[in-house]
Amino acid sequence: MFRAMRAAWVDKGPPSASMTVTRPKASKRSDGQRSCAKEKFYNKIVTVDDQPPDYPYQYWFVYHYVADMEWCHLCPITQQGTFKAKGARAGRARYKLVAEGEAREIDVSASRCHIVRSEMVAKTDSADDEVWDLLD
Repeated sequence: MFRAMRAAWVDKGPPSASMTVTRPKASKRSDGQRSCAKEKFYNKIVTVDDQPPDYPYQYWFVYHYVADMEWCHLCPITQQGTFKAKGARAGRARYKLVAEGEAREIDVSASRCHIVRSEMVAKTDSADDEVWDLLD
């Protein structure tokens, strides 16, 4: 009986187009932030869902992202002044990493992280010296 069932399955041929699997695209939340565990979080600024109240920071830098485990190591960023009066960023808030040892870094699941649209301004090799302009 097993051979007969196997033969019927083999005779069906290659899978049809209706059987192909498609990946879900990142959906936009009502606040404009994208959320999807399959996104690439490398060197991004994120917010964290269900953040404990003892963490005073709203925005976090993804210092290390483990894609196969969908896990993020986050460092807090905070506003440090504003951009100078010249240029397109005039008057907007400048964000930098909180100095090492002054704040707690956290590890969270990527499914709790939501990417914030931002631009790296200084384009340095070191995240400690980088400045971000948050666009959201």
